[in-house]
Amino acid sequence: MGRILIKPELKGGATVNNREVFNAEGQARVYQGTPAAKTTSATLTAAELLAGIITVAQGAAGASVLTLPTVAILEVALPEVATDYAFDFTLINTSTVDAEDASIAIGTGWTLVGSMNAPAFSTSSNASLNSSARFRARKTGTGAWTLYRMN
Repeated sequence: MGRILIKPELKGGATVNNREVFNAEGQARVYQGTPAAKTTSATLTAAELLAGIITVAQGAAGASVLTLPTVAILEVALPEVATDYAFDFTLINTSTVDAEDASIAIGTGWTLVGSMNAPAFSTSSNASLNSSARFRARKTGTGAWTLYRMN
């Protein structure tokens, strides 16, 4: 699994699953696997979310909708996760065509907070918009997660 869920109480030199998560200076370090790359609308997998980076280049002059996996599927991938633990991921829209915005759609068991849209980065009307979006997925209870837009 690419991302590590970090306990807040861990400090310098700490390890999780034999991986260093903080160096002696307290700087966070994580393993970064290969980012997921999407070219069409799709349902994301738990592994794609946990990879930490998702790129999207929709093409075909249409918007891309990436649906979150159900919470039940996510919790199979993260059986050790307790309430209030979280992980982050970034959605990067690499399209330069105005009509090719990317957005996150709700999956069963999720609550969404904030904008779920990452506009295309075109040279015209959307050139000043942020074409990437940073999210935090937080377990809020048994069978319940909330996805927060952080930027």
